[in-house]
Amino acid sequence: MPKSLVLASEPGARLGTPDRPSGSAPSSGGESTAARPVSADAHPVVPDDPVREKMTMAAQQAGPEGSEPPAGTTTRAVSGSMLAQLIEHTFIELQPGQRLPSERELAQQFSVGRPLVREALRTLVERGVVDVQVGRGTFVRRVTPGDAARPVDNLLRRQAITARQLIEARSMLESEASQLACRRATPADLEHMRDLVAVGSEESLSAKVRNDLEFHLSIVRAAHNPVIETMFAAILLPTAEMMMRSLSDPYVSHEGLPYHEQMFLAISSRDESAAGSAARGHLGVSERMYGADLDVELDVLVRRRIIGTGRAFDRDGLSADDVLSSVLQPFGGL
Repeated sequence: MPKSLVLASEPGARLGTPDRPSGSAPSSGGESTAARPVSADAHPVVPDDPVREKMTMAAQQAGPEGSEPPAGTTTRAVSGSMLAQLIEHTFIELQPGQRLPSERELAQQFSVGRPLVREALRTLVERGVVDVQVGRGTFVRRVTPGDAARPVDNLLRRQAITARQLIEARSMLESEASQLACRRATPADLEHMRDLVAVGSEESLSAKVRNDLEFHLSIVRAAHNPVIETMFAAILLPTAEMMMRSLSDPYVSHEGLPYHEQMFLAISSRDESAAGSAARGHLGVSERMYGADLDVELDVLVRRRIIGTGRAFDRDGLSADDVLSSVLQPFGGL
């Protein structure tokens, strides 16, 4: 997954590296910056940036640098969301774990009041870009699969996707990932897959779904293609819902789970044809055995047809939402 800041106004988009100020020397790369904050004076200058231009106009109205702006000037001209974009754009080169300048430094740098800075930081927290640690500061947050899943999941829910549609998409994605894993899987990748195949079947449903999801994700990661990994991450939630349907059905799980071992053996023996065939066969079990459920909206299928309103889904008494939350938490949640 990408490790530098991503502009959240365009989900999944990556900004290029901002131009350096004229005459500045490139970094030698010899000194790590991970453990120290970035100076408020060290930000790159981004030319022809409409957000920065608007901020500059607002600053001219606001008075001396670092002062609280007069009522009705900067806060009307520039929203917290706009300032959040500018902060994110300005410090795009920071890596996960690096600290942003303090509220006071940001207020001085952008010539706005600290309340507006706090609003902008809250926006960045909500977008999953930064974490605020009380008493320590604001730090760049590591990107997780859940970050890719959120915006795409909202779109897919509006489109009311079905199990059939998800199976078709996953079959294309995972069969290719399995074949690439045959070429690129490391010994550590294969060991992790082997451990997941060996997990017993007596766990709660949430544990079964979490293990199933982790197994498929381990194959995707073994392809060592960040685009494929991000694409799979974007469908984590509907994939987890489909796994809940399959693993709660003893007939489907009995037919489907043995394919995990077949997929692992094919990848470990570097047999691309067998790996792709096993991935398609695994998903084909659901296509053959879901019956009428195949064309039911996934969200409806899990929450109404399987569990019924108010009924516990998991043997530990968890609801469908509880199971999904438990399953996805290690992957960054939703």
